[in-house]
Amino acid sequence: MTLLSFSQTLSLGDVLDQTVRVFRRRFISLTSLMVTFAIVSLAIRIALAGNWRDPFSIDARPDFLTLLMQTVFASVTAIAIAALIGWVVYQDTTGKPVQIWVGLRELVQHWRSLVILSTPILAEDLFTTSLYGGALAASQIGWFACLAGWSGPLVFVFLKAPFYFASIIVAVENVGALTALGRTWRLVSRTLLRVCLILGAVRFLTFIIEWTSTFLFAFVSSFLSLPTSGLILFYTVGGSIVYILTQPLVLVCVAIVYVTLRVKYEGLDLEFHLQHLNARNP
Repeated sequence: MTLLSFSQTLSLGDVLDQTVRVFRRRFISLTSLMVTFAIVSLAIRIALAGNWRDPFSIDARPDFLTLLMQTVFASVTAIAIAALIGWVVYQDTTGKPVQIWVGLRELVQHWRSLVILSTPILAEDLFTTSLYGGALAASQIGWFACLAGWSGPLVFVFLKAPFYFASIIVAVENVGALTALGRTWRLVSRTLLRVCLILGAVRFLTFIIEWTSTFLFAFVSSFLSLPTSGLILFYTVGGSIVYILTQPLVLVCVAIVYVTLRVKYEGLDLEFHLQHLNARNP
């Protein structure tokens, strides 16, 4: 698929169709990126844990500074992954070669902008972590998990998605963070409600998958005679696998919306069509 056959219709069905197509075609590269992120995150968690022999034990909870370092790493990496996956999708849909090392080089060149864009996500993560600590102290962790889970799609649409969108613009258009945020608003504002509904629906779909997997893990763990640390490890690995499979879908969807808006409002398909003709007839 190239932009010559890319749909200009910003509908949920078309966006989902394009998202699934790109995800299937780039499944290995997308999941490899997520696996690398998961391994590095797990290694950092183990390295910063207070108990090397059993880093998944209840007693291995990190102190505030360690927790802050983990949260900062997770927020910056989330933005970087969104930018890299967006770059991959853009290269794929425009018929350009997809070389991961080239995309990584683009991220390194714009690392300051990506760090700036990760700041609101870091603030939200710290706020959620503080609420988690309060719920844990008040023995209300069940209510917290329910509230955090069901509010996840709203948090994604109104907080995370705009900065993921902007990170894609940074990687693709080689602009700064503030310029990318302005470009995000100009592209999205004309169809703001429709974009929010599409991204919210896709995020809600992945949330249902994650929620179902949680009940499945609980059902399976009831038949396993594992210590507490073993159960934590089981849920960590299982949750990571689900995240590796669902998060690329969401980020690919954001990138598809970006490309579709550029095709719809800026004639990106015509631009590449002219470049294609000029290349064939110099």
